[in-house]
Amino acid sequence: MANNSNSTDKSQTYLHHQIEEYVKFVNQVIYDNDFLECIKKTLPFDEIVNASMTMLPDKQIIKKMGVNVMRMDFEPALFSLAVSITIDKGSNQLQEYTTFITACKTIVELQDYVKDPQFREQVTELFSKSFSDSKKCNNS
Repeated sequence: MANNSNSTDKSQTYLHHQIEEYVKFVNQVIYDNDFLECIKKTLPFDEIVNASMTMLPDKQIIKKMGVNVMRMDFEPALFSLAVSITIDKGSNQLQEYTTFITACKTIVELQDYVKDPQFREQVTELFSKSFSDSKKCNNS
C-alpha cells in the first residue's frame, strides 16, 4: 500500500512541476512577437494559432503541453484561449485533451489572464483531471 502512495506522490510532484513549467511557457509565448503576428493575421473562427512544449526525456507520461489562440472577431479584435495536454496512454497511443478556458478577450486581456493565479488554478484542475483519467485507463 505504501508503494502505491509513494507512486501517487511522485506522479503528483511530476505533474505539479510540469504545470509550473507550462505556466512559465505560456507567459513567454503570449508576449512573443512572432506568435502575436500569427494571431493578428488569422480570420475569425478560421484557424487556431498553437505553440507547444515537448517534454523530455521521451519516456515521460506527458508528451506535450500547448496553448491555442483563436480569433473570434475583427473589431474589436477578440480571441479565445485553450490549453492542451498530450498524454502517453502506452502501446504507442497518445491522447490529447484540449479545453478552451476563456473567450472574447483582447490580446492584452489574455496576457493579463495568464499572469493571474486563476489561470494556474484552472490549468492545474484541467491537467490533473486529464492526467488522472489517463492513469485510470492505463491501469484498467
